[in-house]
Amino acid sequence: PGFHRASWTIRTADGYLGQILKRQGHFVIGVESDNHNAEAARRHYDHIHVANFEDFAFPYQHEF
Repeated sequence: PGFHRASWTIRTADGYLGQILKRQGHFVIGVESDNHNAEAARRHYDHIHVANFEDFAFPYQHEF
């Protein structure tokens, strides 16, 4: 929807990378296992999934 790039990151930390990607016009999705980090990063991401990456069922098969 208006985005020309989509990116996803694993272990979002405080959202630094998500912030950079958003500024460049990306639709950004993050997977973070730590609730505290996920909340800190949430404002920089379009979607945050709090999950263990090894067990994460990636729901964006058609977007990526």
